[in-house]
Amino acid sequence: MGEIINLRDVRKARERAEAAAKAAQNRVKHGRTKALRKAEQAERDAEAKRLDAAKREATDAADPRADLATTESDAAEKKGDRPAKRRPRRKTESEDKS
Repeated sequence: MGEIINLRDVRKARERAEAAAKAAQNRVKHGRTKALRKAEQAERDAEAKRLDAAKREATDAADPRADLATTESDAAEKKGDRPAKRRPRRKTESEDKS
């Protein structure tokens, strides 16, 4: 009689060999060399550096006109004083009648 073999082990070994051969073909077909990867990384770094160099400086205020828009109360707060109390607005004659 011949040697007893496990058919499942043979099938799995054959599938592993086929997968390894297919992986080798894919590495050749789709793989990139180390030199190509480094060149692409250098291009990405140069592009990022160029974009960073073109950025405008950030301003302290979100609106550049913010310094022009100060009110009395803002000026008083900067001094540390309390804002002056305002008198109520007078009603006009037409407002009094209604």
